[in-house]
Amino acid sequence: MESKAAAKKFLKKYKTVVVRPSEREYNTGVSLELESEKELEKAIRKAKKLSPEVLLEEYISGLHLRILVIGFEMVTAAIYHPPQICGTGKHTIKKLISKYNRRKLSATGGESKIPWDKETKDMIEKTGYKIGTILSVGENLVLRRNTSECTGGRVEFITESLPSRFKTVAEDAARELNVPVVSFDFLVPDLKKEKYYIIEANERPGLRLPIEAEKCIDFFFPETKS
Repeated sequence: MESKAAAKKFLKKYKTVVVRPSEREYNTGVSLELESEKELEKAIRKAKKLSPEVLLEEYISGLHLRILVIGFEMVTAAIYHPPQICGTGKHTIKKLISKYNRRKLSATGGESKIPWDKETKDMIEKTGYKIGTILSVGENLVLRRNTSECTGGRVEFITESLPSRFKTVAEDAARELNVPVVSFDFLVPDLKKEKYYIIEANERPGLRLPIEAEKCIDFFFPETKS
């Protein structure tokens, strides 16, 4: 981003935008679905606290797909979902968040939960609900715009069911970049259709599953491969 004027021009062109620091860990400092100049300016200030350079992107809705490539071959693929709670007809939103966080903290060794911050509050308020509202049975409420596990997001591995075209795209992109170990983040409006956007390539991807660690070790230390 070069100037305030350039940022406003970008917003006018794309209507809904994303602001992110160019240097960051996970999704820290990222602001999504910005539609006003006031929101944009605030998001830029927030991002600049983490990085001197700030990136503006067109906001595109869709599934957040991450594909890990090791040795120019796809290893795993996963969909990252934003955190959401499901109504029971008995519990308040506050209680459902508390129950959700207990499960996430237990499953992640204390590393993941939905934070009680402005974004969570805004998401609840946009629905017309309050923290004491009791959701009806089966009613889902999304509590964050982003899908980060750090803020309570959920990961669904779909390696076996991923359409083959995405595997090809990720492997071809890794070869084009000449980066043998890399994860790609896609935004995909519909997995059954051809349209997709690659929004990020990470050459220092985190490894979550034993198969990922095994493939990485085999790639860097082929002499240990059984």
